[in-house]
Amino acid sequence: MSDKVSIDPTEMSGMSTEEIGVALSSAGFARKCDAASFVTDWDGGSHTKPKTFVEVTVSNTETLNCILEVASKEGFPVNISFKAL
Repeated sequence: MSDKVSIDPTEMSGMSTEEIGVALSSAGFARKCDAASFVTDWDGGSHTKPKTFVEVTVSNTETLNCILEVASKEGFPVNISFKAL
């Protein structure tokens, strides 16, 4: 999942700078979906958007369902990729 690019100004009303940062953050969204563990990667530094990776396991079923069902609706781009272990 990648971070959001922007947030609707009406959503920001009354939010602190920190709360806005969390609302844009894919890691914050992973926490919102109760991810017990995840990895955030800033590969490319300031030239790319941070990405948050949640492992596909049976124990992450509810978290993954939340991400797949809600993330795109909330503006978080979602990609699925697999790595050989």
